[in-house]
Amino acid sequence: MDLSQTPVSWIRCPHLEFGPRLWHASVGLGRSQVLVVGGLTNNILAPSYVVKHHAEKALFLGVAPPSLLKICLGLISKHRSLYKDTVEDLPLSLKKIIQIRCSSSSGA
Repeated sequence: MDLSQTPVSWIRCPHLEFGPRLWHASVGLGRSQVLVVGGLTNNILAPSYVVKHHAEKALFLGVAPPSLLKICLGLISKHRSLYKDTVEDLPLSLKKIIQIRCSSSSGA
């Protein structure tokens, strides 16, 4: 439910469309993400002859907007050819982050 809109409205939560997840574990990743792993996706109280389906995907749930730093690093990594000269003027710590992001196969 989005309380910031008037009137209040419901929004879709794609992570809930994977179905239920029971007996899972989760951990907070900073202040903006929650990682959910493991668990079962069907009724844990079903008779023993019903096959239990284990969750195969980890869910990353965004609970806050990403930081401005994360947005900027993502943009620079995605458009590295546009910012190659500017990256040289960054502090060493940020330069290393950009180098690592750009060396990964996804570039994100």
